[in-house]
Amino acid sequence: PPPPPPPLSVQLDLSSLQPGEVDDSGLIMCLDFGTALSKAFATVPLGLYRRLESLDLALGTKAGAAAGVYTLPSTMFISNDGKAYFGQKAVEVSSNFVKPEHQQLNSIKSWFSLQGATHDLDGDVGILDSTFNPVADCKLTQGDLLRIYLAYFTDIAEECLASRLESAVKKYADANDEDDIKKYVELSEIKARRVKRRFAYPCWPDIHQEQWAVPQIRKMLAQAQILADTFRGKWSDGIDVKLIKDAVNQVRALEDGIPAHLICEHIKEPVAVGASAFTEQEHLKEFFIVVDAGAGTTDFALFISTRDPKDPSIQYVHIVPNSVTGLIQAGNKMDSLLLERIMRDRKLNSQILEEKLEIARLIRRIRGFKEILFKTGKLEYTLADGTAGKLDRDDFLEEQDVQTFASDIRNCFISSLNRVGDTVFAWLTVPGVFLNVVLTGGSSALPMIKSLGDGYITLEGHRIPCTVVDPIPEYVRRMPESFFQIYPQLAVVVGGCAEVLPKDLWAPD
Repeated sequence: PPPPPPPLSVQLDLSSLQPGEVDDSGLIMCLDFGTALSKAFATVPLGLYRRLESLDLALGTKAGAAAGVYTLPSTMFISNDGKAYFGQKAVEVSSNFVKPEHQQLNSIKSWFSLQGATHDLDGDVGILDSTFNPVADCKLTQGDLLRIYLAYFTDIAEECLASRLESAVKKYADANDEDDIKKYVELSEIKARRVKRRFAYPCWPDIHQEQWAVPQIRKMLAQAQILADTFRGKWSDGIDVKLIKDAVNQVRALEDGIPAHLICEHIKEPVAVGASAFTEQEHLKEFFIVVDAGAGTTDFALFISTRDPKDPSIQYVHIVPNSVTGLIQAGNKMDSLLLERIMRDRKLNSQILEEKLEIARLIRRIRGFKEILFKTGKLEYTLADGTAGKLDRDDFLEEQDVQTFASDIRNCFISSLNRVGDTVFAWLTVPGVFLNVVLTGGSSALPMIKSLGDGYITLEGHRIPCTVVDPIPEYVRRMPESFFQIYPQLAVVVGGCAEVLPKDLWAPD
């Protein structure tokens, strides 16, 4: 018999490890690795105009979607031929494999949230089964998949940034300050690939979870830079999983370290929102609570925003530290409840092969069904066998499990406010004081989230009026319409690029 083929191998691109390979122009990029969608944004200081230039990054468009798509699906799919696909391409390729035993990899960020602090993402317990990895002779772990998706995300974000910097050069080509133009020109593709970056993360209720997960994310993002440079331009055609495994193993075994110098800061998601959401303020002192509802978590943080009485243009935003908390439930929970309801209505049995196939199809369509239900108030659907069904939004919201989910959200909201301390509590309960509620995140339009800004909230017998405020800063409205239309989903990365991030309020005056 012929000898077996040599194992596939990869030559790593280690250019990011070279001395001095970091951008020091003041350019900053924020990455938000989302449970359902990933986002990025960047800012660069312009001395000539004495402000930060905001650079919107249309990740989806760069990855092959239509113009004006700013989000990147946090999705992967491994086909029968052993290739891994990413983002929207993964969604498209997987549509031809509607089988219960072969599924997309969705919500991979939840591996950081749902695993214990002692969980080894690269150990035996993290090995993917054949449902997600059909390649029997290549054992892929959760750690492998997290690193390669973060590499894909990093590469697309850096390509977007390089394109935006090019546009910025043209935009200011007629400026009078040649040094300022030169600064833009020097921000070439290599600068975009060596930009200092922040990353946002959710508010895990358990401090031990945070202490384990944040260093994991930081390290994997640094490793992802090497993988992004190595596989640059190869994502759209799919990448052999054996090449991925080899590359990840090499990166993990590097003796010369990883480009950790590129990962400059990390910031909790609702705190990032607070860095840019309070530009519109009527009084010298106001309270804002951010409710950032995504797919995997719902996070809360209370802020006090004050203006200098002598110069109202000077604003200070402080976090009330104990108020920052989160719940590991959000949009995905509603997806699962809606799926269960449809399965009950149609009497689908997961033990019967044909019906198991139908459930697999439903899983892929359920997020779209949810959006239709809550936008229009009704959902009409047809299963593969021609069976039709209808569902009314108000009827669905009356279900016990949905009511329980809504109660969990409200209870966490109240808990955030109950933990603020006596001094802040005294301010908050002064008659006539309003609590401004800032709703952001992809699930912020859900009724149980929107209701947090309606009417009053009662804290220890005090009734505090709540009002929803528009979280969109004025400068965002000058950006493309497709950007500010989905601003709630982008609020984290926009705020995460702020020149000055909110500080903890330890000693209020």
